[in-house]
Amino acid sequence: MIDQTKGWVKDYELRQAAKKLNKFFEWHAANTRTLVGVEEKFELMIGRAKLTGSADRLEIDSDGQVYIVDLKSGGTSGESEKSVQDNLQLAGYQLAVARDGFIDNKPGTNSGGAQLLFLGGTEKSAAARTQLAVGADQTEAQIGTLAEAMAASVFVATINSRCRTCGVKNVCPLQSQGRSVIDEA
Repeated sequence: MIDQTKGWVKDYELRQAAKKLNKFFEWHAANTRTLVGVEEKFELMIGRAKLTGSADRLEIDSDGQVYIVDLKSGGTSGESEKSVQDNLQLAGYQLAVARDGFIDNKPGTNSGGAQLLFLGGTEKSAAARTQLAVGADQTEAQIGTLAEAMAASVFVATINSRCRTCGVKNVCPLQSQGRSVIDEA
């Protein structure tokens, strides 16, 4: 096993961390919004489901609109500008703003949008993907429907672009590795 606290591995990890910090500082210097909170926890009820989490950054623009920034340190800029519009995690953050769900920090209820900020990868600068402001009622209905489906006695598996990273693919009947654990009698 390689000791990650010594030698070339440690040096490499330190260089990678420094690159990510530099990307963040460059992005931060150009950002015109005001930081009002970091690692802010939220909680709200949607029907019988409890939505909880924490936002990396809460920011407010000059018009009083609240923005959520989700920092990503992984190696890819991941989602396209188009696909981020359907990102339910970001929409959930915006719903927490709209429904005044933040616990310790009350930034207001006027969400301006949410942003994924990718700091890893080979790009020289941070890559930002912005979700425009979403409708709170529509997001709440979508999350409520998903919560009811997840609470049901039957959960329908569907093939989609996230199957590759799914946490339950080893027991999924649609995946080859999951079929062996399902009784197909």
